[in-house]
Amino acid sequence: MEDDTLEIVYDVSPKTKTMLILQASDEPEICEVDLIEKVADLYDLHVEIRNIADKYTKADFAKVNATGWDVVYICGHGNRFGVGKSNKVVIGWRQLSQLICMELANDSWFFLGCCRSGLTSVAYEMFAGCGNFSYVFGPVWKASAGQLACAFHTLMHNFRDEDLEPSRAAIRASEAINLEIRSYDREEIIFSDSFLRWAEENGVDINFHYEEPLREEDLDDASV
Repeated sequence: MEDDTLEIVYDVSPKTKTMLILQASDEPEICEVDLIEKVADLYDLHVEIRNIADKYTKADFAKVNATGWDVVYICGHGNRFGVGKSNKVVIGWRQLSQLICMELANDSWFFLGCCRSGLTSVAYEMFAGCGNFSYVFGPVWKASAGQLACAFHTLMHNFRDEDLEPSRAAIRASEAINLEIRSYDREEIIFSDSFLRWAEENGVDINFHYEEPLREEDLDDASV
């Protein structure tokens, strides 16, 4: 019997590190995508820019190589509900992570380049939607596009080149712009008592999207 499985052919080598920039607002002073792309170029990332400000489909999140996106940067107006334009949320945080979940590389991470995206509730929503990425970074307060680009550049240097742990890299990024950038680690968040309580209170099934189901003994160990 012949195997008629369709083989997907990608244009980018699986050895190439890739970055997706999602533009949730058309305002250039909010989404300086050209500047972010230049920063990414310094670190030899293959960059794709996708505009989701007006509409989006699954194809807007599709990976360009077999391994998936290593870094995802999203820009726009942000709040605890999601990201988008000044007058409306284009996409919610959990919806975003669900849509892109199967397109991510191992140990991938998000930089949420918008105001208030560093809130704990935002990280919870992201991890509730997908367990295939390792870290999420974002500012706690209001930040300009220029400040976020500087923070991202500082984070890339310290997290990738200097191999600092995420929390220390976030501190360096915070110091660079004099605003707090927070980091959230999947392995710390998903077993924390606060996240488990939040998931229960919000009716979130946290088992369905993780590579290995959470076991009772895992939860017991996590609460020690």
